[in-house]
Amino acid sequence: MNSRFYNENPTIEFFDVALISGWDEILSGGEKFSIDGPIDLPWDHIVELLNAKGLTDIYDTRAHQPSEEDIHGELTQGLLEGQEFFGRIPSRSFAELIPRAISQNICLGPGSGSLEDRLTMYLDRSKRVSEAKAIESGRKLQRLYFYDWPLSDRQRDLVMKKNFQYVDISNFDEPVGIDSRDLSRVITTISRDTFRTVPYFNDALWGGNWAQNVLGMNVDRVRSALGYEFIAPESAVRITNGDAEMEIPVSVLLSIDADGFVGESVAQVFKGEFPIRFDYLDTFNGENLSIHVHPGEDDMREIFGTLLGQEESYYVMVASTDSVIYLGLDGQYRGTDSIVAHPAKVGDLYLIPHGTPHGSGKGNVVLEVSTTPYLYSLRLHDWGRLNSTGFPRPLNQDLAISAMKSSDHRGQMSADFVPLPQTVETGEGFLLEKLGSLKNWYYEVLRLNISPGAQYTMGLNDSFLLTTVVSGEYVQAGAKEYSYAETFIVPARRKSIKFFNSSPTQVSLLIGRMKEGWAK
Repeated sequence: MNSRFYNENPTIEFFDVALISGWDEILSGGEKFSIDGPIDLPWDHIVELLNAKGLTDIYDTRAHQPSEEDIHGELTQGLLEGQEFFGRIPSRSFAELIPRAISQNICLGPGSGSLEDRLTMYLDRSKRVSEAKAIESGRKLQRLYFYDWPLSDRQRDLVMKKNFQYVDISNFDEPVGIDSRDLSRVITTISRDTFRTVPYFNDALWGGNWAQNVLGMNVDRVRSALGYEFIAPESAVRITNGDAEMEIPVSVLLSIDADGFVGESVAQVFKGEFPIRFDYLDTFNGENLSIHVHPGEDDMREIFGTLLGQEESYYVMVASTDSVIYLGLDGQYRGTDSIVAHPAKVGDLYLIPHGTPHGSGKGNVVLEVSTTPYLYSLRLHDWGRLNSTGFPRPLNQDLAISAMKSSDHRGQMSADFVPLPQTVETGEGFLLEKLGSLKNWYYEVLRLNISPGAQYTMGLNDSFLLTTVVSGEYVQAGAKEYSYAETFIVPARRKSIKFFNSSPTQVSLLIGRMKEGWAK
């Protein structure tokens, strides 16, 4: 498959929007203000920058943060005691840690945007940048994933409800800001048509090279493994006015206009979360993924302190002659011998309910369609491989076995997990198929096949679509064109979307959406 059209840098143009570039302009808005933002930002550098500009009358809210020891203790409660990776997300907020009245002209740090007596500036950056910085500095990802990010996201939601200046400091030396009124206008415009977020790939020991060879991603790294096509908590859109550009996280889009992107009913139930995610697992010329298990809703709430369980599905886009998908037990768990290996067939969908041992084998490219939680892979087995430090990657067998036991199927394989496609609608030049869902899932996976020159219009029913071009060259959706392997969002505000195959070959689109009656 030739992916010469794959766009690794999708950017939305807003030539009539004022973007504020550079620290001098950003800090020129007033004498009394708050500087809020995620706790993992380089706050010491920000203080130094303010001091260098003669701004020294500063109150630093970080003084009220718990110690590292207390945070670790808070994360590792109950069944997570002794854990070095997973954590229980705290229920409190940064705002409740700081005083209500502060005399200094500048209040800086997480929670400061809650003050009402001053202008608010919210500094932010892409989570992929934060993650890379944490790994580079040796900082524990446990704290980043389960303390810093969730509490910072909560605080951002509060700030987005007032007037503020939003500043992208993904490149600290070249910050770019936007006024909250312009930001709202930009976000409303984005919600009126289809769009892509900025894709990226993380390396991993098991990674392959499909994304490098076919998409041109990660060409400067050893492998291309986990592809973040659309994982809402870490995804962002990039905008430009021709002179400057900035990234806006999807979490900001949802904080300001969740109804426009996911629909009113979805927004009410999922409280600003985007409920479905798409990502790639690239093991082509790579290795097997670990055999792992995901927790369900009850375990997520009681053990990890979050709301949604993790229900997954694998759609096979590329497979080698002897590649497999590992899915389900053939009896009691007794190691890898008890995991069922299914031949990986291009175009098949494998459903993975919580509590089911699974993993993609080497030689595949899998498009993973699942609920939004994505940090809860409980490893049962990792094929005895060593990490970069020469030690085996840690296993989570107690948590994984507990998750299996708490599922209604006890991790057993079922024929329902590899369903046959069902025709939903067919017409001149198109075929819409339902590939799969399970009874208690709120989402379903469809495939739309369109012949050259044919079109199909789909209603959204106060919801959204996530869509990937899984075969063929390119397709037109709304006013935009998308190529092979690109994932795009159809926001709820559109009401309906027309797909038109303007390419010379048949195109297949994989579609994730909320299924009818999902809220029952």
